[in-house]
Amino acid sequence: MKSVVATAAISAALLAGCASETPEPVAPSTPADNGVAALAVPEILERAEQALTAAKSYHLAGQVIQDGQPSPVDLKKSGGNTLLSTSRSGMTLQLLTVDGQTYFRADEKLLASLIGPELAERSGAIMAKSWMKPPAGDRTWADLASEFRAEAMLASLKGFTKGGTKVSNGHPVVVLQDPAKKGILYVATTGEPYPLKMGAEQGVGSLLFTEFGADFPEIKAPAANEILQLPARKK
Repeated sequence: MKSVVATAAISAALLAGCASETPEPVAPSTPADNGVAALAVPEILERAEQALTAAKSYHLAGQVIQDGQPSPVDLKKSGGNTLLSTSRSGMTLQLLTVDGQTYFRADEKLLASLIGPELAERSGAIMAKSWMKPPAGDRTWADLASEFRAEAMLASLKGFTKGGTKVSNGHPVVVLQDPAKKGILYVATTGEPYPLKMGAEQGVGSLLFTEFGADFPEIKAPAANEILQLPARKK
């Protein structure tokens, strides 16, 4: 009996010791308010653009409205390099910009509109798998790619006013809105002031930002055997 009592006393002492050494549970930390909700619209836009630049990479995906039609957009940016995929009227286009050089890849339907149906039918399968390199001095594709960069989109926003704050997809944001065009921009009010959503207030035509600071290994220069150099246009 004494042995049982002694064992129980020792066990109780051990349990008490363990309990005293168990750390108190720590409440999960929440990102601090970044102060953008109190700023004027131009300052909020400036802070959002600066945050994107500092992140160096991001993923922008959703839809834009072109000539009344929704066009899907998927853009990944890493430093000065980008990979863009978009389509319109059943035609698909990819634009890859690496170290200042833009390449493009188009499906057979889009190629037919660019080079004619006969040539597209003969060589479209090969061209659709290759990255085409525009002739020197041709800025058509590079300019098109730059239009989809979020920094350019933010810089083009005019007439926006500051609305209230809300929670969007679990993130506290301040809402900037364009009452005339029913456009919106959500900017994070905790952590970095990243833009999180831009475009239409309702329905199609909105873009979401994700993967800030991520690595995108697919954004790289094509191999030499994947490139088709296009000849200069005849004058």
